[in-house]
Amino acid sequence: VYRGFFLFRYFFFFFANGRGDDAGFVAEAEGVWHFAQQHGYGRHEPPRYLPTVALSLYKLGRGDEISIWMERLDSWFAELDEEEQKQERRDYLAATMSLLDFFSVFRPEQVLPRLRAYQDEVRALKDSYPLRRLACALEAYPELLEESVALHRESASYLGRHSKKNFALGNDNETEAQMS
Repeated sequence: VYRGFFLFRYFFFFFANGRGDDAGFVAEAEGVWHFAQQHGYGRHEPPRYLPTVALSLYKLGRGDEISIWMERLDSWFAELDEEEQKQERRDYLAATMSLLDFFSVFRPEQVLPRLRAYQDEVRALKDSYPLRRLACALEAYPELLEESVALHRESASYLGRHSKKNFALGNDNETEAQMS
């Protein structure tokens, strides 16, 4: 019964997103998060929806709340065992870069140290999506515009490299090519 309820909530909150109901989407994401935490639902994949939560919060002008979701993403990742962390690292980094991108508009002083901490690892992925999100986050800092543009160019050079992989979010598909 729990699994059915979880899947219903998961479906409903994606439906809320499809309607453009940002506040509803955030509320449903909150419910999904707490349900997964209470019931230990094993296939809970925050990297699949947290970037959309951050986008919704950004659009609602509630950017300070993104820090709560960043803490949740970090907590989820820390609870994985070593093998799962290896498997999920790319998606964790991609989601982290996406959340930091939206959060940089509201709290740039908190974001830059974290971007710098992950920058080398994100670049080493040679993966367009997380690198583009890093470059977008750096746009919040006028003094780093040249670096941001260089990272955007580097990101574009990796298009197509991972087009056949099934990441939680952002592979090198046509949409990513248009964004880069």
